[in-house]
Amino acid sequence: MVTLIDSQSGLSEIEMLNQGMHHKIANEIAILKSIAYDILEFSQNEDLPLSSIVQDIDYIFSQITCRKTEGKLKIAEIPHNDYEKKSAILSQTAHDISDFVNKKLAVIKSEAQLAILQFQPNTPHYKDLNKFLVQLELTQAALDDLKTMNEGIVIKHHNFLVKKLFERWETNPKIQHATIYLDIRNGNQEFKGDEEKIKSAIQELVENSLKHNPDKPDLEIHITSKDVVNLPESRDYNISSEQKYLLIEFADNGKGVPDDKKDWIFQPLKTTSPRGKGNGLGLFIIRKTLAKMNAYIHESGKNGVKFEIFIPYENDTHTTVNH
Repeated sequence: MVTLIDSQSGLSEIEMLNQGMHHKIANEIAILKSIAYDILEFSQNEDLPLSSIVQDIDYIFSQITCRKTEGKLKIAEIPHNDYEKKSAILSQTAHDISDFVNKKLAVIKSEAQLAILQFQPNTPHYKDLNKFLVQLELTQAALDDLKTMNEGIVIKHHNFLVKKLFERWETNPKIQHATIYLDIRNGNQEFKGDEEKIKSAIQELVENSLKHNPDKPDLEIHITSKDVVNLPESRDYNISSEQKYLLIEFADNGKGVPDDKKDWIFQPLKTTSPRGKGNGLGLFIIRKTLAKMNAYIHESGKNGVKFEIFIPYENDTHTTVNH
């Protein structure tokens, strides 16, 4: 639950981004913890070193909570209208948490690498620990990018193949109670943009789907990627010339977004999550980030959610999308 620092003016953009950063760190660690607990649950070896790894992950969770609480106490001592000092404390707290988590993950990674040496490659424990290590590396990469939120949204452009946006789900298509199905039709297409920001946006949608459908054991998430020219005519936009877009479609077979909530799901501090399960910043941050890329996101699901993300390819034609 997010508490407004100033009920009249609300949270500043930097403050919102940092609150979102805490939320995303916790989600990343939760996925890692889920995999570790699954391994322990089916393990017949009580001395499996993963027991200490799970304890370390629990310690990370407790420290995230403690450090966030310390930051809130410092903020409470500052005059309510001094946003500069409040933002500085939030920024420092977010940096400290991110650095702490990454250092602890480095230790856990070493422990897991030692543990996997005890098993033959064709054994279940070896395969499970290898899956854990793969997810750990993906979590480390995701946390590294979250630090950029402390400086606001800074878009970094570089060339990469579209298929790199989805590689984490090619490796681990099953996450908690969901299976992710990929249909990447333009994987070898070169795209110039902020790879990590786009990955973070897709990951946030995955986390939202899991969070909003906890009681659906057969949750399916379908992600499609393809190239299109121009936005559909039904969209509310103004476009000055022909433009090629990377279109990412995200859909699930969950309960979807209620019709009376569709208009405000991208607004800050608005959430359809159960109490205590969301802070209403994830989709807000996605939309803010995509806007910096001159991109567009739309939700039109009828049975389950359906998000469409249009991100323009860079070319010689200057195009502005207003939404």
